[in-house]
Amino acid sequence: MLRLADLAGDNKNMKTKQDVIETRRESIIAVIGGNKDHGWGLQDSKAVISDLFCEYAPYFVKGTPEYAELNAAEIREAVMSAIEKPINPSACRQWLEANDQLNKVEGGKRGNKLFAEF
Repeated sequence: MLRLADLAGDNKNMKTKQDVIETRRESIIAVIGGNKDHGWGLQDSKAVISDLFCEYAPYFVKGTPEYAELNAAEIREAVMSAIEKPINPSACRQWLEANDQLNKVEGGKRGNKLFAEF
């Protein structure tokens, strides 16, 4: 007897929404590199978004086994939700500060390291 799960292929390694959140968390940790004074900018946000889409790209491509998984639509939605924070670098920095992953900026502005010597 053919089961619905058989149509979607081997679901033993099927991703979950929690996996998407964990991918974003690991990517942010990698970008910050343990430096809570790192700050956050466009390149940081792009790195996290890139990691998410690289990891979950097959869920967006019709014809792939991942696209056919029972929870594929849920995964696609979770990925799109996970990029909501990093898509706006300023809002992401504030979110990371609020979650004690980055130190808060005194006075609301970070100095430009390029001109710090002048």
